[in-house]
Amino acid sequence: MEGRSPRGGRPRVPRKIGERSTLSLRIATALFEKLDAEATRKGLPLSNEAEARLAMTFNNEAELGGTKTAALLREFAAFALRYKDIGYEGEGTDGWLTDRDAFNEVTALWSRRLDELRDSLPTDDWSDLDEFRADLARADENSKRALRRYAKKLSQITALDPEIRNEYARLAKGETGQ
Repeated sequence: MEGRSPRGGRPRVPRKIGERSTLSLRIATALFEKLDAEATRKGLPLSNEAEARLAMTFNNEAELGGTKTAALLREFAAFALRYKDIGYEGEGTDGWLTDRDAFNEVTALWSRRLDELRDSLPTDDWSDLDEFRADLARADENSKRALRRYAKKLSQITALDPEIRNEYARLAKGETGQ
């Protein structure tokens, strides 16, 4: 039907920059009550409090490095929440920060998640390493010593994957196995 919104309902009226627009939505009663209580506490209209909190979600994502980074950090927070009641600070706190076992569990979960992300990223580092091995195999003794010193430097570059750095460290020590 002509003039209808692509999602159904009434057609949208063009918005003017700087003017306020109306937004209607349905939310859970518990969330409404929290929002209403906070607006009352601050002496603000409910719509102003809702707008401020909605805007804050966009600001928080930008402050956390972007949408994907913010989502990853929320995922990390969810891992930590599993252990919130453990530790020496009492129920409902950041107890995982005070209990070594819980701390190790949380950081292990984070490490596994980061490893999954790393494995999904493209890299040419392995082919570079293979090329380095070939150069090392063809080199004379003086050149091998120089290449091993260079391998030691490469093994300390944190931008490389840990496995690649370990391989360069092995080559720096004269180990040639793969």
